[in-house]
Amino acid sequence: MNVQIERLENHTARLTAEVDPDRLEKAKQKAARQIAGKVNIPGFRKGKAPYRILVNYVGEASILEDAFELLGSEIYPEVVEASGVDPYGQGEIENISLETDPPTIQFRVALSPEVDLKDYRSVRVEYAPPEIDDETFNRALKTLQEQYAVVEESHQPLARGNRAVFDFIYGYVPDAKAEGDEDHGHDHIHDHDYEEFIHEHNFPLLLDGDIELLPGFIDAVIGMNPGEARKFSLTAPDDAEKYGDFAGKTIHFDVKLARIEIVTLPALNDDLAARVTANRDKPLTLLELRLDLRESLQKANEERYRSQYVMEVIDAIRAQADIRYPEAVVIDQINTFLNDFDQRLRQQNLTLKDYLRLNNLSLEQIAEDFRPSAVRTVERGLVMREVGVREGIKLSDQLIDAEITRIVETYQEDRRDALRAMFGLSEMRANIANDLLIRTLYDRIIAIAKGDDLPPLADSQPAQLNNEEKGETV
Repeated sequence: MNVQIERLENHTARLTAEVDPDRLEKAKQKAARQIAGKVNIPGFRKGKAPYRILVNYVGEASILEDAFELLGSEIYPEVVEASGVDPYGQGEIENISLETDPPTIQFRVALSPEVDLKDYRSVRVEYAPPEIDDETFNRALKTLQEQYAVVEESHQPLARGNRAVFDFIYGYVPDAKAEGDEDHGHDHIHDHDYEEFIHEHNFPLLLDGDIELLPGFIDAVIGMNPGEARKFSLTAPDDAEKYGDFAGKTIHFDVKLARIEIVTLPALNDDLAARVTANRDKPLTLLELRLDLRESLQKANEERYRSQYVMEVIDAIRAQADIRYPEAVVIDQINTFLNDFDQRLRQQNLTLKDYLRLNNLSLEQIAEDFRPSAVRTVERGLVMREVGVREGIKLSDQLIDAEITRIVETYQEDRRDALRAMFGLSEMRANIANDLLIRTLYDRIIAIAKGDDLPPLADSQPAQLNNEEKGETV
């Protein structure tokens, strides 16, 4: 098949293919039979009118349009194969020319993304996981105390020392174009234009002053009654180490109180430690509990830092890489974001349509607002996948089996057989393999950015990442 290729902007191509006249004629006859079976022509039974009569009745243009739709679907795979291009999704018929001899059909095709990582192994990012501070540790310790506290419901207005259970707490910082618009038009709708400081539902908070979301938060909610909602604003202290990107910013809060509790905390002693660890082989003392808790918190802290660090490295690689992809990739990611956003709204008994109406927005506006995040997600995913390819990261069945064994052995012996059977299911095994692949890829990215010794680069098949791990939520 004779196919001409024209490279276009936005990583697309135009494929022009010659169409054999006999093949076109067969497609016209097939289209005519399909049309004839749908229309009533006086003097003929449905589907029995001759071709020339049908042409006079519906017009040859209608028959040709249907014929090229049929022909396009039939020959598109042949055109792609002959062209040698790697398409992203299905192409579209762009033009049909009957004046040429032979006739031609043009497809516009989005091309699969291409990534040139350049010298990505030269990227360096300092690796410095933070230590758990005393405030975080004390907060976790108090949470354990609260789990074993004596709790009574209070019907008095909220007072310092009570535990407030909030139906929701939503703290946010509007972006520049939303600044000054503190009223969402609804008691609790979070906006994609807002940077979230906190977003929690059914959230308990002990108002004893030891732990406070922001200075002044307790004073702002004192006196509330169950069912009451309040809106207020607080300014975060200019402490980047504690408040990160929110340091010095004004944070707007929407809160609604569900109930008020009087909480009597148990004493922090060996008896409490024994109650907390009663399901272990040997209950811990308070000192042992403190050490165990700090170790667990530090491990979780390092896991969070590890994910953030990998994204920082990926962004550094992304900044120097040459990444090419069609607009269709971004549109697909925007649609994923919109579907996720709609699902979150439905958890609040709303729909995306409700949200657009309440905020006087169009679907096009909200889709455009999602664009920067979609571009970042797409490019991060493409870079991660290409790193996996370049580093030759693959998994063997033996590695997957070993990982399943490791997980199973963390459970009590009487549950292990059932877990082995569950992990034998193809979907569960695939999930384990994907998690292991991501961990392996993370390990390699961290090693690259820290400047560790690495094996030579290998030619490899692409690392198979699922859709979520291709994106920002990795």
